[in-house]
Amino acid sequence: MKKTVFSLIGVVLLTFSLNAKDAKELIKENNCMSCHNEIGPKDAPSFKGIARRNIRWYGIEETKMAIKNTILNGSRGKYRKFLGKEMPLYNLTEEDLNTLTEYIISLNDVSYRGNHNK
Repeated sequence: MKKTVFSLIGVVLLTFSLNAKDAKELIKENNCMSCHNEIGPKDAPSFKGIARRNIRWYGIEETKMAIKNTILNGSRGKYRKFLGKEMPLYNLTEEDLNTLTEYIISLNDVSYRGNHNK
């Protein structure tokens, strides 16, 4: 019985990992890098800048909610240097939103060590 349960759990985990998209794939599919960089501004704030600014002011959990909200509903005028820019809305699954959000949050601790924009 134990072997069957562990095998079933392994199949479920393997299926989940094969179906889940990683953040880089989602970023590419949704053309995020046409406006954003991972580190350093472009036509919109960098992902690292978004994470750093929001975490400093609001903490991790509120930042996660804010990032998800911005992706789902778009935004305009949130960052002083980008007042004329508009973030369009994107229709993503909860799983994809979580993946992107976790990735953006993780960049808060990344130091610049070369080109991270690939």
